[in-house]
Amino acid sequence: MFIKNSNNYICDNDFERLIEPHVRMIDEYLETYIIPEVIAFYLASGYFTTSLYEEPLMVHITSILQTFNHKVSDMKQLKYNIRQLLIKKYGLIIINEKPLQFKFRII
Repeated sequence: MFIKNSNNYICDNDFERLIEPHVRMIDEYLETYIIPEVIAFYLASGYFTTSLYEEPLMVHITSILQTFNHKVSDMKQLKYNIRQLLIKKYGLIIINEKPLQFKFRII
Protein backbone atom coordinates (compact mmCIF):
# COMPACT_ATOMS: atom_id res chain seq x y z
CA MET A 1 0.00 0.00 0.00
CA PHE A 2 1.18 3.55 -0.73
CA ILE A 3 0.60 6.81 1.08
CA LYS A 4 -1.97 8.81 -0.82
CA ASN A 5 -0.43 11.73 -2.68
CA SER A 6 -2.54 14.65 -1.54
CA ASN A 7 0.11 17.38 -1.77
CA ASN A 8 -0.33 17.89 1.97
CA TYR A 9 2.56 18.19 4.35
CA ILE A 10 3.13 14.97 6.27
CA CYS A 11 3.12 15.50 10.03
CA ASP A 12 6.13 14.60 12.17
CA ASN A 13 4.31 11.73 13.82
CA ASP A 14 3.45 10.10 10.48
CA PHE A 15 6.97 10.69 9.22
CA GLU A 16 8.46 8.95 12.27
CA ARG A 17 5.91 6.15 12.17
CA LEU A 18 5.86 5.46 8.43
CA ILE A 19 8.81 6.90 6.56
CA GLU A 20 11.73 6.66 8.98
CA PRO A 21 11.41 2.87 9.46
CA HIS A 22 11.39 2.43 5.69
CA VAL A 23 14.50 4.60 5.29
CA ARG A 24 16.28 2.59 8.02
CA MET A 25 15.37 -0.66 6.23
CA ILE A 26 16.80 0.64 2.97
CA ASP A 27 19.98 1.83 4.71
CA GLU A 28 20.40 -1.58 6.35
CA TYR A 29 19.89 -3.37 3.03
CA LEU A 30 22.43 -1.11 1.32
CA GLU A 31 25.03 -1.70 4.04
CA THR A 32 24.45 -5.44 4.30
CA TYR A 33 24.19 -6.39 0.63
CA ILE A 34 24.66 -3.72 -2.03
CA ILE A 35 27.59 -1.65 -0.79
CA PRO A 36 29.81 -4.60 0.26
CA GLU A 37 29.11 -6.28 -3.08
CA VAL A 38 30.06 -3.20 -5.08
CA ILE A 39 33.20 -2.56 -3.03
CA ALA A 40 34.33 -6.19 -3.25
CA PHE A 41 33.81 -6.16 -7.03
CA TYR A 42 35.63 -2.83 -7.32
CA LEU A 43 38.62 -4.13 -5.35
CA ALA A 44 38.77 -7.51 -7.07
CA SER A 45 38.39 -6.16 -10.59
CA GLY A 46 40.92 -3.41 -9.91
CA TYR A 47 43.36 -5.91 -8.46
CA PHE A 48 43.03 -8.44 -11.28
CA THR A 49 43.33 -5.77 -13.99
CA THR A 50 46.11 -3.87 -12.19
CA SER A 51 44.04 -0.70 -12.39
CA LEU A 52 43.93 0.49 -8.77
CA TYR A 53 46.50 2.59 -7.01
CA GLU A 54 48.15 1.16 -3.93
CA GLU A 55 46.13 2.83 -1.17
CA PRO A 56 44.79 1.86 2.25
CA LEU A 57 41.55 -0.11 2.28
CA MET A 58 39.69 2.83 3.84
CA VAL A 59 40.62 5.09 0.91
CA HIS A 60 39.01 2.65 -1.51
CA ILE A 61 35.95 2.20 0.72
CA THR A 62 35.50 5.94 1.12
CA SER A 63 35.82 6.43 -2.62
CA ILE A 64 33.01 3.97 -3.36
CA LEU A 65 30.81 5.29 -0.55
CA GLN A 66 30.84 8.67 -2.27
CA THR A 67 29.09 7.01 -5.20
CA PHE A 68 26.25 6.05 -2.88
CA ASN A 69 26.29 9.35 -0.97
CA HIS A 70 25.86 7.19 2.12
CA LYS A 71 27.36 7.30 5.60
CA VAL A 72 27.87 3.80 6.96
CA SER A 73 26.59 3.14 10.48
CA ASP A 74 28.91 0.18 11.22
CA MET A 75 32.25 0.32 9.41
CA LYS A 76 33.55 -2.77 11.22
CA GLN A 77 30.63 -4.85 9.91
CA LEU A 78 31.02 -3.39 6.42
CA LYS A 79 34.69 -4.39 6.34
CA TYR A 80 33.79 -7.88 7.57
CA ASN A 81 31.19 -8.27 4.81
CA ILE A 82 33.68 -7.06 2.19
CA ARG A 83 36.33 -9.50 3.42
CA GLN A 84 33.88 -12.40 3.25
CA LEU A 85 32.82 -11.55 -0.29
CA LEU A 86 36.41 -11.13 -1.45
CA ILE A 87 37.27 -14.60 -0.17
CA LYS A 88 34.13 -16.40 -1.35
CA LYS A 89 33.66 -14.78 -4.75
CA TYR A 90 37.16 -13.76 -5.81
CA GLY A 91 39.60 -15.88 -3.79
CA LEU A 92 41.23 -12.77 -2.33
CA ILE A 93 42.34 -12.60 1.28
CA ILE A 94 43.25 -9.20 2.72
CA ILE A 95 46.64 -9.58 4.37
CA ASN A 96 47.24 -5.87 4.99
CA GLU A 97 44.94 -2.83 5.04
CA LYS A 98 47.61 -0.07 4.91
CA PRO A 99 48.43 -0.30 2.06
CA LEU A 100 45.86 -2.77 0.86
CA GLN A 101 47.44 -6.09 -0.03
CA PHE A 102 45.86 -9.37 -1.05
CA LYS A 103 46.88 -12.97 -1.10
CA PHE A 104 45.23 -14.97 -3.89
CA ARG A 105 43.73 -18.31 -3.01
CA ILE A 106 42.22 -20.62 -5.60
CA ILE A 107 38.55 -21.07 -4.78
